[in-house]
Order: sequence, then structure tokens, then C-alpha cells
Amino acid sequence: MILAIETSAEPASVSILQENGTFLTRVFPNNNNVNVPLADEIKSLLEASPAPISQILVGSGPGSYSGARVGLATAEAIAIVHSCPVATIPSFYGLDTPTEKVLIGDARRGAYFLQDHSMHTPKVYTKDEFSEVITATDPSSQFCSFEPTEKLPLPAHLIVQIVSASAEQLIRYWSSLTHSAQNQLNQQPNEVVYLRPPHITKAKSPF
Repeated sequence: MILAIETSAEPASVSILQENGTFLTRVFPNNNNVNVPLADEIKSLLEASPAPISQILVGSGPGSYSGARVGLATAEAIAIVHSCPVATIPSFYGLDTPTEKVLIGDARRGAYFLQDHSMHTPKVYTKDEFSEVITATDPSSQFCSFEPTEKLPLPAHLIVQIVSASAEQLIRYWSSLTHSAQNQLNQQPNEVVYLRPPHITKAKSPF
């Protein structure tokens, strides 16, 4: 049985792929206390389908950095109990038909990110670079974002769909991979997407 956790997105979700090939999924608000409903929803899933867990997947973002960290910590704790591997997967692949989409968003402090199916992680750009990349991108691409785009430097005519990643779709993506690709993901260090390092204000000189 495969368990997937997506807590970088709004709403958050958890899903299991049962041995009979059917999904059980729970969707819930992703707020500042996501760890509380997350534990309850996973407990509910495991009570409904008590088979052993053979694999855990975690959406690594971009999105809520703290939410993704909670999801990963929860997954690693469950993995210890079930003696199973954990793999982090970019939340981009938690979208429906990710190969047709271009994900864009605000990386904060004057930077912006873009990710498509050719990238394993988002690429961060300055404002001018981002505008150039958007202009050069295939106009037939389906632009999407995890959050409102009012603050993004986008052409007025560009249509951007607001979307959300899902745990169930992470499992579908995983199932589409070869065993070799799955093993490679299981062997990589588990970490969440970290778009930019935090801004640290230098301490004032005491003199």
C-alpha cells in the first residue's frame, strides 16, 4: 500500500493506493496547525485500510515551506514504524497533466519562479529575467499557479489558472515511473523545496 502526503498545497491532502488498486483520499484545510488534522486524517485512512504501508510519498513544494516540512517529518516517523522508504516529489507532479503545464509563482523579495516538466525543481529568476522567460515560453502552454498572481509581473493578456497539487496525483505520477526511477528517488536525500535562503539582518555594531 502506498501513502502520499501533500501539505505544501492549499488544501492539503493525504491519499492511499490500496492493494486492490483503489484510492482513499482525505482533503483538509492547510492552516498554521496542519500537523493536527494531518495526523487525524492519516489515522482515519489507516483505520479504513489497515494493510502494511510499502512506500510513502511527500509533496516537497514549492508552496507552504512549513507545511511541507510537517508532511516530511510525519512521513519519516511513519516510515520507521512500517520499515518502508520515503520519497519526496515536487508538488508540480501533484497536478493533473503536469506535462502540459508551466507552474509560476512568487519566490518573495523581488524574485519569481517557474517550473515545467523538464525541471525537477523550480528555477528562480529576477523580475526582468522572469518577464523574459514568460515572453519566450510557448504561448500554447497552460500557465498555472498555486496562489493568486496579482503581484507577478505578467503580460496583461496571459491567462493563469489557480491550481492545487494533490496527494492522489502524486501516487499516479509515482506509478507512471519505471522501477529504476522509483529506486533513484528513494535513494535521494529527502528535502523540501527551498526557493530562497532567509533574509538575515546583520547585527548592529556595539561600537
